[in-house]
Amino acid sequence: MRMLVFCILLVSQLTLPSIGQQLSSTGQSATAPCTFDDGKQVTVQYNSLAAKNEERLRRGKPWEAGGSSMILFTQTRLRLRAVSESGVRGDWQPLAKLVRIPSLKEVRCPDSPDKPCNLIGQNLFLIDSVASDSQFAHNIVVPTGFADSALSVPRPNGTLLFIKLRDDPSAITKAALAVLPEP
Repeated sequence: MRMLVFCILLVSQLTLPSIGQQLSSTGQSATAPCTFDDGKQVTVQYNSLAAKNEERLRRGKPWEAGGSSMILFTQTRLRLRAVSESGVRGDWQPLAKLVRIPSLKEVRCPDSPDKPCNLIGQNLFLIDSVASDSQFAHNIVVPTGFADSALSVPRPNGTLLFIKLRDDPSAITKAALAVLPEP
């Protein structure tokens, strides 16, 4: 139901200037908000240039309202699904997933290969776990509430560490970082 309301709102705000906000030719930014029953909101920000006659929807090509991309702000999950010309509906698919990313600077390792290294960076609390291998056989789990700028991690495989982020621990990300000796 949310997707239907969002689609109707988006189409009405972007393609029908007579409905909702009046589109102008000044190139000013406009928004189309939608608040759901649970209080969560979706807002689309777009360029308010009126569509020109040569602006046509083309199959397989993205359409940009007024020639610029739209920015979507949401407090809830968004999904989409394809509907064929004959009305056959496909499965719902997630539109996007927001994942916050820490800032990773470098890895500092002691001379002894038996000892762990230190991952240096900011917002390391966004990391769920770090491993030296893609199977996470040699990993550490970042404790909840971690606030330091240095995290003890397994010695990297060359310059690679494998990271799972707290916002999506099912995805594994490779991080290639400078590996430096400890001071």
